Amino acid sequence: MLNEPTPMLELYLNAALNPSYENVKSVFEQMLGNPTLLNPNIVDAFIKRINLTGEQNTHLNQLLKIYKKAY
Repeated sequence: MLNEPTPMLELYLNAALNPSYENVKSVFEQMLGNPTLLNPNIVDAFIKRINLTGEQNTHLNQLLKIYKKAY
């Protein structure tokens, strides 16, 4: 078990809370390890999905559960 959330989890949570194209793109590129593999449509789809009514709350609740388990 982790003593604290990983830096990547914190970046992902921030991107979900502030879903600008650059925030999401930056996190996804880091998760892939190779930025050239990132399809811009994935970034756009994530932003559209997270901005749906209620979707951000559902998504963030799941992330917070993961975040809390890390402690």
